[in-house]
Order: sequence, then C-alpha cells, then structure tokens
Amino acid sequence: MKEKLTLGVVVLLLLGVWVAKCGHRPSMLPLATSTDGPAPERANQVLVMLHGSGGSISTTDWIVDELRHRGLGKDTSVVMVNGPFSALTGRGWGETDEEQRESVSRVRKLIASWRARQPQLRVVMAGFSRGADLAEQVATHDASVTGLVVMSGCAFEDLETLAERDDVVVTVAHGLDDQLCSFANSVALVSALTKRGREVDFVQHRENHTIPPVALDAIVRALERR
Repeated sequence: MKEKLTLGVVVLLLLGVWVAKCGHRPSMLPLATSTDGPAPERANQVLVMLHGSGGSISTTDWIVDELRHRGLGKDTSVVMVNGPFSALTGRGWGETDEEQRESVSRVRKLIASWRARQPQLRVVMAGFSRGADLAEQVATHDASVTGLVVMSGCAFEDLETLAERDDVVVTVAHGLDDQLCSFANSVALVSALTKRGREVDFVQHRENHTIPPVALDAIVRALERR
C-alpha cells in the first residue's frame, strides 16, 4: 500500500512538471523567465523579450549576447519570457482572444511585481512575430511601458489607442520579403502612429521572417532613447 501511494505521488509530481513545462502553465505559477544582467527590481531599465509562436527562451537567448556585443550596457536587465501555452515545437501566447488576454495579463503582472520594488523602473517591450503582437498589446494598455520594439509582427490591434500614448517610444522592424507575417502589418502600425505626429524608427530590411542584425541595432537604439 505504501509503495502504491509513493508511486502515485511520483506520478502526480511528474504530471505537474509536464503540465508546467509542456502544457498550459497554470495561472498560479509565474511565467517562466530567464534574466541576463541585474534583477529587474535592481535595474534602471529592463528589456522584456517575447518569442514567436513555437519558440521559447532557449530559441531566442542568442539575442542577449548580440545585444551586449552591440553596446547594450550590463546595467540593463534583459528578461526573456516563455509563453504560457503550448505551441507546436515550443511555447506560445494563445490562439483564442481569451488566451491572448490571459497572456497579456500575466506579462503585465510580471512587470507590476518588479515595479512594486522598483517604482522608477523603465520598461521596454520587445517581441518577434506573435510575440511582437503581444508586446504591442502590453505596451498599449500598460502605462509603465515606455518603449516598444516590434519585429515582424503578424496582427496588431488597438492601433489608435497605441497612437494616443505619446509617452511610448516605438520601433518597428520588418522584412519586405516576409512570407509568414505580411510587411503590410507594420506599415499599418507606422501609419497609425505617424498620422498622430508620432516619430517611429521604422527599420525595413530584405530578410524573410527572422531577426537580422539591423533589427538588433534598432533594439539597442530604443533602449538608448529616453
């Protein structure tokens, strides 16, 4: 009986680990993150990086070394975040509106936990592909975000609302030959902002659906802008 009980406990623990890593990460758990540089609550600014659908922290952590190589100071905290949902070969931000709202809420709660200990923390959101879509939503609705970098976004929303936030510095990077997420998505975003007299760092390149060096340079510029 004791052996069966022990086996049951082990199975439940393994199931819990699988759900946390492979299935929907329960809302009771914080989002999985990886931090380079100082902890956000001890930094002056933090870059929050969101991967694309099917990606993960491990598929985008190369970006950190590239940003440091391009001059991003060691005093800037870089936080890579895993999406809370399973998506193909990795993690994602949700397929339904409800799931995406959950992702936005959980990223905002993560930011709020840092700012509770460091009220002056400057937050810059950055995302690639579907991660760019989510970064845009967080920046649109979270007053603590002062910078936004979107790379190869797929479906931006609430563009007029974002345009009204003149305290958010916006950088957009997209490939003219992107075969997965249309270049027109970024054109629409830039147009909505410029119509309101906003200045946008719009980086256009010839790569497909990827993050080229010019996009990384744009991230560094965004973090340098005050």
